[in-house]
Amino acid sequence: MHLFKKISVLTVITCICIDIAGCGKAVSKNTVGSITDWDTPQFYKTPSVAEAENGSYYYIANYPMSMEKIRLLYYYDNNNNISYPLCSNTSCDHSNTSCDAYMSDDECIDNMIWYYKDRIYMIEQTSEYDNLVSYDKRGRDKKVENQLSVNGLSVGSSSVMPRFCVNNGKLFYTIAGQDMIGIYKCSLDKKEEPVLITQYSFENEHNQIVSLCSRQGKVYINRKVEVNSDSVRYCIDSVNIQDNKVDELISFDNNLDGVRGDISDWNRDICYDDEDNFYFTSIYDDEFIVNKLNIKSSEVSEFYVLEGKGNTEKNRADTDYCELAGFNGKNIILYQGVNISVKEKGNNYIYMLGKDGNLTDTIELARNNDKSIASYYIAMDYLGVINNKLIITTSRFDIDNAQITDEWYTKYNELITADRKKQPRICMILMCDLEQDNKSWRNITYNMFK
Repeated sequence: MHLFKKISVLTVITCICIDIAGCGKAVSKNTVGSITDWDTPQFYKTPSVAEAENGSYYYIANYPMSMEKIRLLYYYDNNNNISYPLCSNTSCDHSNTSCDAYMSDDECIDNMIWYYKDRIYMIEQTSEYDNLVSYDKRGRDKKVENQLSVNGLSVGSSSVMPRFCVNNGKLFYTIAGQDMIGIYKCSLDKKEEPVLITQYSFENEHNQIVSLCSRQGKVYINRKVEVNSDSVRYCIDSVNIQDNKVDELISFDNNLDGVRGDISDWNRDICYDDEDNFYFTSIYDDEFIVNKLNIKSSEVSEFYVLEGKGNTEKNRADTDYCELAGFNGKNIILYQGVNISVKEKGNNYIYMLGKDGNLTDTIELARNNDKSIASYYIAMDYLGVINNKLIITTSRFDIDNAQITDEWYTKYNELITADRKKQPRICMILMCDLEQDNKSWRNITYNMFK
């Protein structure tokens, strides 16, 4: 199971001028500045987050108001450190699908969004076609920019594989047929037909997993090919975004010299930095190993090792589990969580690693024993690090060092008392300022319903 589940919610801008008619707030024309380089890829963000001007951003997050998770579109205002759903109904409590900010699975495939030249982009799936659509900053003025479907084939949906990325004003994406996977691109803001960049056939292979990562002037294609029942081939290709030229960079079978243990992930929990290094994980005995592969020299080294944490499966009852969460432009980020079935005490940790592989910071996610509502395991969605602010969402508000008012604990207990058979549904969005010496979590938005 993927630990940092992709999430859905958008927000709004606050200040003085334009009434957005959502949540009773107003949006200022002056809150948002200008981005000078629109073509720089947001390579260090998670798919559900798109950075806007002045350190603000849009994001999609699960809003657990019912047994079915309600995904909303949010805006985080960096100037005022608060989030709002992009909803135009002043009386809306944002608790169901009638909310203007609600995004269905078909309206936003894979919870992936991008921000480009003052508009929010996402992929919408209809009964006939898959389309690239855009909205203005308030989540309105919807436009169908381009049709993505080719020869009746759909881009499909895969919540665990990054199959789309944006670079230099272009959307790069995959389309899978019966025995092939094609890599296509199209413009974000100009009408044009999809362009086929390359195509991979797997007629003679058992399976082929393809994921895309955007970095500077290239798009990286990670492929895991099941050649037969006993052999797996790992590949990295690159696309030059100017001329669409595809180069094969890395290719090896089963394992790579210098990598201990088994490669645990090649397509999902991976990242690239800005110096042509690729990071992936392997498991050796009880060690969780982050490997660093330079894609120019093919040199591989062990970047960081968590001893005694060699497990990536959250349902194992004998150990913690770990995950490579990504790269924020400065740090490689790891997450270590307590197994949900373990009864012993334990905390959750976020590790910040410098480019030299040294641990620069450890952020603890521990439950408050005096106000605990459940197990030690704290499920969370990782949104990313923007301007040295770490953002997560969680359905827990009993987190130690979280600046949450007593009124929310009181409200929770009141809801429990009113109906002990039905747990309250909680959505907390927390921020941790990484520049502070004493790390603490501050809630930027929250809600609670039965």
